[in-house]
Amino acid sequence: MKMVVVLLALSNNSLLAVVVEGAAEFLCFLWLAYKLIFA
Repeated sequence: MKMVVVLLALSNNSLLAVVVEGAAEFLCFLWLAYKLIFA
């Protein structure tokens, strides 16, 4: 998640920041779902 913070800091475009954060949350959700299903 630190990479997301760095990307947000580098990006002055609020829309891009929202997209990046949304993508990160989605990937985290997929990872948790994968662990729950295949653990």
